[in-house]
Amino acid sequence: MPTSSTSPLTRASIPVTVCLQRRAGPPLYSMFYAPYDGPGGMVPDRQIAEPDQLREFLGNSLHINQGTVESAVRNLEERGSATIPNVELKSRDLRPLGLA
Repeated sequence: MPTSSTSPLTRASIPVTVCLQRRAGPPLYSMFYAPYDGPGGMVPDRQIAEPDQLREFLGNSLHINQGTVESAVRNLEERGSATIPNVELKSRDLRPLGLA
């Protein structure tokens, strides 16, 4: 029987876009966790200021492999957007990561 400390895995995609700021300055990277199942509705976005911080967050915090991270960053540079499919996270981890 599951205990209250267990949390199911949710599978989602993570769309990431480059947001240009109105004032001169570096762009922000904006992302959110979009579960494939569930009721839908509004989800918070997380913003990251630097490409290296984005790499760190995707690779170390979300445990996305390095090749996928680099491909996403390359797509962001070339197209302004990227989507990382099939990301699995525990429901209880979403809020501390700024994704819930």
